Amino acid sequence: MKKNWLLEYHFVRGDYAFCKKIIQDLSTKSNNRQDEYSIYVQARIYYAEGKILESSQLFQLCYAKNPNNPGTLQEIAKYLEYALAEENCREAIKICKSKAIYKLLAACLIRQSKTGEAIEVFRLSLRLFPKSSQLYTTFGKLCVDMNFDEDAMKTLSAAIKLDDNNTVALNEIAVLHQRRDEIEDALNRYIELVCRGMESASIYNNLGLCYFYKDKFVMALTCLLRARDIDSTSSETLFNLGLVFAALHQYCSAFIHWRAAAVYATTSSFVDQELVALISACLPFVNEETDD
Repeated sequence: MKKNWLLEYHFVRGDYAFCKKIIQDLSTKSNNRQDEYSIYVQARIYYAEGKILESSQLFQLCYAKNPNNPGTLQEIAKYLEYALAEENCREAIKICKSKAIYKLLAACLIRQSKTGEAIEVFRLSLRLFPKSSQLYTTFGKLCVDMNFDEDAMKTLSAAIKLDDNNTVALNEIAVLHQRRDEIEDALNRYIELVCRGMESASIYNNLGLCYFYKDKFVMALTCLLRARDIDSTSSETLFNLGLVFAALHQYCSAFIHWRAAAVYATTSSFVDQELVALISACLPFVNEETDD
């Protein structure tokens, strides 16, 4: 029971690597014979990582070991839900070819890690609906997620050409520019979004980072504080505020924001690898400021 609690604790924290290590150690100690709960947690990890087929196989193995476990039945139902939805979408398309059905089909395929099929569905739907800015935007976002940068830029630009008020596509292009270290282009896109009245923590956070990369720390601080006002629990914004304060040699403020980021962080690896090291490095400077 103790190992089950430990596995669940680290799974909820998102520390999948540590969970896998525990499962491997348990398997080694039991001569490669895994118990039902270890298999159940491994299946949930696979599902969270998008490895739907591997996840389904392990859930079925859990079911074979204990067919009366409601947790296992619930996870199997989740997998079957997307598979059934895909089947229904394909049947619906035979009757009525609509943008909504194609988008739903692509979403079902993505959730089942059938990315190649999802891309083909988008390409087919764009041939049928070449003037749909929304379809271009959704396909462009998929390309961004898959790191197909050139396809993403081309597709999202087409979405904006069809509808110059498409702020979703504009934001995705800004994110893409930023990811490619094209900071000036990203900055201009984010400023355009703000000028159009877009108020979101992520936009101000990214805008602040762009200014930070250009060593414009006061502007960076202004944008990040605005992002914090919109969402005070964003660990990413709090982390970035810590970076700016540290760059301005305001170590107490950096320490406070990194501590807050650690509280709201959703993954333990982020906390352990980034924040703990920064907080530790910051402490001597904080002590100096306190002594003064």
